[in-house]
Amino acid sequence: MSAVAARAPQAAPPARSALAAPDASPGGLEPRLHAFAADRVVDLGVPLALGWVLAATGQGVGVVVAAVLGAVLVLLLALAGLLGARGTSPGLALTGLRLVRVGDLAPIGFGPALKRQAVLLLAGAPTFGIGWATLAWTAVSDPEGLRRGWHDQLADSLVVDPSPAPVAEVAPELPQQIVNLTAMRLAPPEPAPVRGRPARSGPATPAGHATPAA
Repeated sequence: MSAVAARAPQAAPPARSALAAPDASPGGLEPRLHAFAADRVVDLGVPLALGWVLAATGQGVGVVVAAVLGAVLVLLLALAGLLGARGTSPGLALTGLRLVRVGDLAPIGFGPALKRQAVLLLAGAPTFGIGWATLAWTAVSDPEGLRRGWHDQLADSLVVDPSPAPVAEVAPELPQQIVNLTAMRLAPPEPAPVRGRPARSGPATPAGHATPAA
């Protein structure tokens, strides 16, 4: 009885991305930058504007500081709830992006969203923007090509563009023309063109007859 060698099952190649939906693609760097700027205007610009108004109206330092910190905390919780439940924020809604969980593209939940927002908040204000630049660099240098920064990896999140990518129209490939060399060799050569003789102006004079004088 002949023994049949069983082939070992080949391992599937590692997936480059953790996207589960073919229509979703990682969010672009420029839209993410615009979304980041819009969200920072909300969670940092609004509290600072509130503090400036209170200080301009003569409120004490304690009142101003408490109001600013309270506004930061309220907006932090509000944005975390919005991101965790809906996967959106003012900046993401403005640019058409979404924040989803890696693998199933579901909302990440309140806890991971709060952790992600806290990292973004603490990375920028105390470090004068150096932390934000560091997080942006980790997103650009993501080895998987998903543009996940350290804050995304910490929250197991992914920023995606849910709009389908445009499909390029491919022109139909025409069949190549086949040249029959044998038929070309057997075909008779084309006749050479015959040069025309110049036309005479009058009838020819017979030989031996002189033209009568006028």
